[in-house]
Amino acid sequence: MQTRNITVLGAGIVGITTASYLRRDGHQVTVVDQRPPGEYCSFGNAGILSPGSCVPIAMPGILSQVPGYLLDPLGPLALRWSYLPKALPWLLKFVAAADVKRVEKIADGLRALLSQTFDAYAPLVKNAGVEDLIHKSGYMVVYSTRKAYQSDALGWKLRRDRGVVIDELEAAEVKRRLPGLHGEHEVGLFLHDHGWCVNPERLTKSLAVQFERDGGKILQRRVL
Repeated sequence: MQTRNITVLGAGIVGITTASYLRRDGHQVTVVDQRPPGEYCSFGNAGILSPGSCVPIAMPGILSQVPGYLLDPLGPLALRWSYLPKALPWLLKFVAAADVKRVEKIADGLRALLSQTFDAYAPLVKNAGVEDLIHKSGYMVVYSTRKAYQSDALGWKLRRDRGVVIDELEAAEVKRRLPGLHGEHEVGLFLHDHGWCVNPERLTKSLAVQFERDGGKILQRRVL
């Protein structure tokens, strides 16, 4: 294999892990970021490790939900109307991606990529001495009503069809497993092969330190 000089832009968890694997393959790798590793979104994210997150954001029916998103101050979508003409081409492609056949193909790609999550982290965290930061503990999703669960039926079918191991739990079992959870929840979904990172910032910084020990370079420079 030919050795290459490679520059990775961004010292978050994606940039550092990518750079680490490139370095392990023998390439000369430089990571460039205006801040130290792990000080943007990798500083304060939830740290969820989710191999079964193969459901695309663009799903059938997404267009009908847009008005509600825009009217909800805490909704997932905000839009400056003056920016709409510029954003419209992208928005039309996003809506087109919600076609059922497109969704199936995207889910296939996401599953193939994410199913390697724990296997991909394992050698990196072992080499950096931070195996304690990764926990494969499973992951629970709960619904207050069965109707709400059924409205997401396609998403759960996409997961199950791609081999994601899921237990469907009734209200009593949800309460037994999560006694501190407030409110009533009629349905719970437990995903077995999922987990979390105790401290995403520490993980990113630890992998960055090991990357430099292995001969990689990290430069703090503003990227225009």
